[in-house]
Amino acid sequence: MKAYSILVGKCYRTSSGEVREASSNVDEEITYTAYENGGGQPKVPGRRVPLERFAREVEGEVSCPQP
Repeated sequence: MKAYSILVGKCYRTSSGEVREASSNVDEEITYTAYENGGGQPKVPGRRVPLERFAREVEGEVSCPQP
């Protein structure tokens, strides 16, 4: 995906099926929570990566998991 299309509060799926919910974008770094297999309990809460890397690793926007 293009970095400019990544929005806070939205969720994105990787090729391995992980869903990432973008929670903040500060200084071109995304903080996100990862969910395995599209939902359930967070697998990795509060991980930070550069925006370009996040955009490169996700394939598209998806619905966010319901708690």
